[in-house]
Amino acid sequence: MEYSFTSKQELKISNCTENIQQEVQNKVSDLEEKLRVEVEAKIAEVEARFEEAWKIQASMFQEAYDKKDADVEDLKESFKSLQQENMQLKADLGALETIQRNDYLRLFASIRPS
Repeated sequence: MEYSFTSKQELKISNCTENIQQEVQNKVSDLEEKLRVEVEAKIAEVEARFEEAWKIQASMFQEAYDKKDADVEDLKESFKSLQQENMQLKADLGALETIQRNDYLRLFASIRPS
């Protein structure tokens, strides 16, 4: 059985087809826009997380750098202190050597026959 349509029926079918195509296109456009918004939101979220991670890493690096500087200053102060202590010990050793030498001289002078 073959169907034949009148012009009016063909026009209705054509209008329905156009309406359906327009609805589909509108839904596709809406979905594309929704997807674009979601993707942009995800990108912004990832960028924000990356920036926060970058700030944390930079802060940790700065802390380590500052600690290194503080450690270097502590080591310099310790070295100066050790140098001063070393000079004092050398002076004390020199004084003890002088006392020891004088004690030996007195000892030898006392045991030497007159």
